[in-house]
Amino acid sequence: MLKKLTPKQCLMLGTVLAGTSTFLVPTAAYADCLPDAAGTTVICNVSDPDGYQTSLNSVTIQVEPLTTVGTGAATPSPLLSAGTTSVVNNQAIINSGAVAISLGGGSTVNNAAASSGQITGDVVFGATTTGSQVNTFNNLGGTATLTGNITSTGGLTVNNTGPGTVITGNITSAGLAAGTQKQCTSDPFPGAEKLGALGSKTPCTFAAFCRWENSSKRPDSLSAC
Repeated sequence: MLKKLTPKQCLMLGTVLAGTSTFLVPTAAYADCLPDAAGTTVICNVSDPDGYQTSLNSVTIQVEPLTTVGTGAATPSPLLSAGTTSVVNNQAIINSGAVAISLGGGSTVNNAAASSGQITGDVVFGATTTGSQVNTFNNLGGTATLTGNITSTGGLTVNNTGPGTVITGNITSAGLAAGTQKQCTSDPFPGAEKLGALGSKTPCTFAAFCRWENSSKRPDSLSAC
């Protein structure tokens, strides 16, 4: 048998339901790699299986300590991407089964020493637009590690700093502007990795590139290596 509620009972029931609904409203989800309002600074501080991709230029992507971006799968590829003059600072783990990072020309990847940055997957740089613009990959010390290839459509500088840093893969730089070909430094050191020189020719086992600003001084072979 239905019983009619008094006005007081109706008021009490409505109050209880209103209070309960407060707990049922879904909260906003935290993004794994979160861009700022302009989309030019992206912070990854929670493990993110699908990374972050944007076509904007001059973007900085920061992978903070204790964060893993990617699962080692081949998709998405690239895992992290941005346009020209962009930067990826990795202080943790970037793990791709294909292209880990793809950036437009004039960009930089910094693989940190402090948190022993680890990148698995290829790093791809776009074309550089002027003779002075260069793509840069920096292994900054500690046990910073790249397991994958580095490919640059334009000028490229690779710095593998310190005996504990490792690059396992091929390094190819094509389409360099006149007078900006690369040659290896003259003295290898223990633990130095293969660094490509003069386009797709056989890499040298030296610590870093030096830049030949004057094409007339550019070596025509790698015999010195």
